[in-house]
Amino acid sequence: MLGGVSLLYSCQPSEAYLTRFLLEDKDLTEAALDEWVWPADAIGSLLFFVPMAALSRIGGYRPIVLLGLGCRQATRLILLMVPAGADCLGWMVAMQLCYAAATCADQVLVALAYRVVPPKLYGYATVIMIGSFHVGNLIGSILAQALVSSGVAISTLFWISWVLSSLSLLLFLAWAAAMRLRCLPGSGRLAAADRALCCDGATACASASTTASPATDTTATRRCCTAARMLQKCREVLVLYRDPRAQLFSLWWVFGWSAHNIVGNYYQQLFIDVAPSRSSAPLGLLAALIEASCLVGAFAFGLVPHCAKRAPLATVALSAAACAIVLGAAVVGRSPVLVDGAIIASFAIYHYIYACAAATIAHAVSGAAVSIAGEQGSPLPANDSEITVVVGEESAMTDAAFAQRSSTTANNGAPAHAEIGADGPFASVFALNSCAALLLTTVLLRVASSLQFLTRGIMAIATVQYAVLAAIVCVIALALCMSRRCATN
Repeated sequence: MLGGVSLLYSCQPSEAYLTRFLLEDKDLTEAALDEWVWPADAIGSLLFFVPMAALSRIGGYRPIVLLGLGCRQATRLILLMVPAGADCLGWMVAMQLCYAAATCADQVLVALAYRVVPPKLYGYATVIMIGSFHVGNLIGSILAQALVSSGVAISTLFWISWVLSSLSLLLFLAWAAAMRLRCLPGSGRLAAADRALCCDGATACASASTTASPATDTTATRRCCTAARMLQKCREVLVLYRDPRAQLFSLWWVFGWSAHNIVGNYYQQLFIDVAPSRSSAPLGLLAALIEASCLVGAFAFGLVPHCAKRAPLATVALSAAACAIVLGAAVVGRSPVLVDGAIIASFAIYHYIYACAAATIAHAVSGAAVSIAGEQGSPLPANDSEITVVVGEESAMTDAAFAQRSSTTANNGAPAHAEIGADGPFASVFALNSCAALLLTTVLLRVASSLQFLTRGIMAIATVQYAVLAAIVCVIALALCMSRRCATN
């Protein structure tokens, strides 16, 4: 059902024609889009990622996903209801901020999928969530091209997108209600999660919480140890990055996710620039081809999931170099076939390495989380020296540990494989990586604006980012090779 939610809200026939809609129906200029509307996406994501991750750790993932779906409703309504005029630019910036908040919640939805499956299925969960998102986009793009080719007004596409977005909201509410009905009332599951992550090793607090009633227990644990809990949260997040694989793919996340954020905001304008005329650009067809390439990349990870595990440095370096080459071709090319093909290829490469990064980081941080928290309800270590992080090929939580944690939760009233507790490390790590990437994106876009770069100049920035990432990873690989050679000598 979570995959169905992703499929419905991503099925947006309007997305392929957003730039044309803003240029023609809202009477905005290309300069206004480049300087105000598209940068608002990066700025909004930078503002919302960390608060949403923090709230997801306190109140659970489901309220944040619901908030994101509500922001999608606001995005659609602003696009549909605000007329062209003097105030239109400000409303379109607000629309992009709402959309940025919605995309921040997308990361939490993926993290929620990791919370309801055992670790051995993380790769499949990644493919399902990413694949359903792009299947929805593919269907929406094909539908958009068919409707526009048959003479339907572009504004109709935005009404269809609003209806599908509303259906995704209703489906998620139905899933959340079904999950709530499966949990027995008065189970105290939230109290157990709070107790495991609040008391900072204080045995008195832990022993007192075991004798309290569920209602009193929840109230007491939320009020006590506030400063200690926040300190423990910071220490916990730092520990999650001790795995070398998490460090490597977080490095990719900062550069690669930032570059792709730029490409995702400006590729439609590049399609329009190389087309003979604005109306002749087959934006729906091109968007469908992009989504098909994204599916190829995501499912390629499902077919060969071991590349990132066995050769992570080579995987990151080669993918970054390939993205730099194809985006460079798009920047310097003048042929529509060359430019369109290069952009489509870059999306396929990006989504392969994105799937690798999401699954690898999930495996790495789940192992660290088990080392930190121990069993459900156990006290936390008092200092970092007591924290053990298993680093290596099998550092993720074992399926036996997952089953034990699930059965413990089920004995308290919640079913196995339900969302276990309110806390989880996945959304926090994804959000911190994305926040760093968006900070880099915001700085680069401000530099591009000050230099009065147009679409090709901005796309060149993304090309340079991928090239720098490939160079950094090659330097890391060379340094590791030299250190190993020195150690053997």
